[in-house]
Amino acid sequence: RRDLVELEASMLRTAITVAAAGILMGIALSWWATARITRPVRRLAESAGRVAAGDWGATVEVSSTDEMGQLAGAFNRMTHELVEQRDRLVQAERVAAWRELARRLAHELKNPLFPLQITVENMQRARERYPEQFDEVFREGAATLLAELAKLKQIIGRFSDFAKMPAPEMQPVDLNELVTESLKLFEPQLAQARVRANVEIDPRLLPVQADPDQMTRVLRNLILNAIDAMPEGGTLTVRT
Repeated sequence: RRDLVELEASMLRTAITVAAAGILMGIALSWWATARITRPVRRLAESAGRVAAGDWGATVEVSSTDEMGQLAGAFNRMTHELVEQRDRLVQAERVAAWRELARRLAHELKNPLFPLQITVENMQRARERYPEQFDEVFREGAATLLAELAKLKQIIGRFSDFAKMPAPEMQPVDLNELVTESLKLFEPQLAQARVRANVEIDPRLLPVQADPDQMTRVLRNLILNAIDAMPEGGTLTVRT
């Protein structure tokens, strides 16, 4: 019986030792497996954070061919495509900026060119139909031509440095006078387009702080847009 008890005790110690070794080995294997998985995931998360912060060229080292290695490879391909798309986007933005510059330049140049055309047409019309009034029309037209040419020269000077638009030159502006002068300039075109001008000027309106040249271009653009919007004629109401 003593031998049997000692054998049972020996077997119990052996079983405990084997169980403890198995548990320790299981813990070690679990730690190794966890580290094998979490370390690449951590590196992948760090690289993703760098991409989110603006470093689109961040990559992950591919050290295996398993699922994590495939995921890292896919991430690297994605960042490479992001860099290529960014380069294409920058190029497209540059082209769009040049197109916008050309469009704005053409738009700004059209503003003084159209009054020049109107003034010359008015002078020709007065020379043909009202020769006795041509001298007065010529003096007014010449003053308008010189003023518009000065504005044209100013616009060209502004666009010589397209990096930034000039700041508005603020000064007191009489909007009533601005409306009156602009509508007087467009009288022949309004009549030709069968558009009646309905002017409602508030005599109590005080001068406002604005850039007179920019406000003039705004009002003329509105008048031109209104004429274009009424091909069959109509009423243009200008109210201050």
